[in-house]
Amino acid sequence: MQPIIHSQRLTVVIPDILFAWHLPVSGKEKAQSVIIPDDGPMGFDSYTAGKGAEMKTDSDPYNAANDPDYETYKDTPMRILPTGVNIGATWNTELNHEAGEMIANLALWNGASVIQAPGSNIHRNAYNARNHEYYSEDGMLSGIMMSAYCGGAWEYGLVTTVKHFAFNDTELNRMGVSAYMSEQRARENELRAFQVGIEDGNVNGMMMGMNRAGGYFVGANPGLMSIIRDEWAFNGIIVTDMTVGTYDNSRDSLVSGVDSMLQSITADKAVAARDELLKKWDGDNQYATGTVSDAVAQDTYFLTQIQTALKHITWVTVNSNYMNGIDKTTRMERVNTWYDNAIIAAIAVSAAAMLILFGVSIAMEAKGKKEDAGEAR
Repeated sequence: MQPIIHSQRLTVVIPDILFAWHLPVSGKEKAQSVIIPDDGPMGFDSYTAGKGAEMKTDSDPYNAANDPDYETYKDTPMRILPTGVNIGATWNTELNHEAGEMIANLALWNGASVIQAPGSNIHRNAYNARNHEYYSEDGMLSGIMMSAYCGGAWEYGLVTTVKHFAFNDTELNRMGVSAYMSEQRARENELRAFQVGIEDGNVNGMMMGMNRAGGYFVGANPGLMSIIRDEWAFNGIIVTDMTVGTYDNSRDSLVSGVDSMLQSITADKAVAARDELLKKWDGDNQYATGTVSDAVAQDTYFLTQIQTALKHITWVTVNSNYMNGIDKTTRMERVNTWYDNAIIAAIAVSAAAMLILFGVSIAMEAKGKKEDAGEAR
């Protein structure tokens, strides 16, 4: 993480997490230093049970090297739940709440803090290849079931990024298709499937689709983003779907209210990926050259949005299972920046100068009174 934007009044850090939310890594040292998400919703698609054991500390009895049963479960898949279609057909919110709790407990084993789930699009098209991830053709039922899953997961600190907002009605050409509909239809069905969980307070993350709505990429659609952030007062994280550079514009997304760009990269490649995305800053003009140009530094509205994105990411992170391990023995240390130290030094110098001046003033006043008394004699 490097501060790369400076102005007279503001210094903004663009961390790698804004451009690389998905950081699949190996090794317990890396696993303990980054937020690890994984794909869902029926389980953890990138994990076997053995990976959780491999990431545990050397002193943990369930570390792969210490656990005598490791060989018996190391290749066990972590995709354990029925499809969303089956769960939705039960109309059983308690059951889906337990499903969220189960996934969250697996996350604790795996060291994962985010799952890209559940799916809350509707079954608008029977041939949509993602229908198995979605609950039903009804927006209200889908929203209620989604809310139950997210609530169960959040009880154990697992962040859920509900997907794919919005109108992801087809898997074929999903990066190019543009959905058109009336506002009434959108609000009564597709959008309601997301609204319910947000207004219940169970949703802490959302993932945008790759499609467009009315010609706008959904992750930069002013109307949709206004509904999420303003009408529904959503303060959780919003991430894009996989960023491949063909359907989205990173600057437009961040300005509209998205907090992070999803990329399947390792932590050591995050900076290069961020710089590559920054090159697309202003349409056809290639401003960035590995850092950030004056054009970006002068974009004050965007800088403000960066700060807002960091606030959303930080709030969700500190309330997630990523913070597990903090207990009564944990110490918080204040670390001053150079300008904090400069301000403190300036205050100290000013105070000392005032004391000196005050002392000189008193001494001069006492001397004057003494001289006046001598002349009076």
